Amino acid sequence: MRVPLHPCFILHQRDYRETSKLLEVFSSEHGRISLVARGVRRKGFRDRYLLQIGRKLDIAWSIRGEMGTMTDIEAGYHPFELHGRWLMSVFYINELMLRLLHRHEAHPQLFAAYERTLESLHARENEEHVLRRFELDFLKTLGYGLILDHAVDTGRSVNPECDYYYRINYGPLERDIPGEQLFPVSGATLIGLERGKLETAKTMRQAKQIMRKAINSHLGNKLLLSREMYQAYLGISSAK
Repeated sequence: MRVPLHPCFILHQRDYRETSKLLEVFSSEHGRISLVARGVRRKGFRDRYLLQIGRKLDIAWSIRGEMGTMTDIEAGYHPFELHGRWLMSVFYINELMLRLLHRHEAHPQLFAAYERTLESLHARENEEHVLRRFELDFLKTLGYGLILDHAVDTGRSVNPECDYYYRINYGPLERDIPGEQLFPVSGATLIGLERGKLETAKTMRQAKQIMRKAINSHLGNKLLLSREMYQAYLGISSAK
């Protein structure tokens, strides 16, 4: 099957044999795809510089089976400028997608959310806010959207002045359940996370805790290398 040029992002790449690369691509129409980019490491290959993480590209390929072969690539879009912790954030969301997205499943809404995320990081928005929004969209795409607006044990709407107990893959509770793995969270955090407005250090910290636990429940025992890279980067930056 031949797939014509259409919008894509490169999630990951590595050298393959002497002159080629293996690409993990996120396509607007076909989802996650594995491609061989033959000859792109040869000196003089005209589009070699285009193979960048976080750059929107038009890519075409032919495919039989699980892996395809890139047949064409064009820029066509203004590149996002991503450095430092904003680039580290891209590594994180890319690793999430590589770990949890199945190949050959189209996710047009997630593609749009991914592009919005890169635009926000390019604009140097607070990366914690940006990442929480993407994580929510990502889990919803996988069918694991979080309940944040009401207590699942009573059905009552979340009150920003009240405290709750959150149970991962279930939702907020008004009452503690002895023996269950619950953790306290404020109503303000739940509402702020749902609306994308985390305004205090406490709500940002609790929102990060909720999302990390929710994502970890699907990762199992697999560690995210990008988290370790990010913490190492923060340590180096603070030491300067």
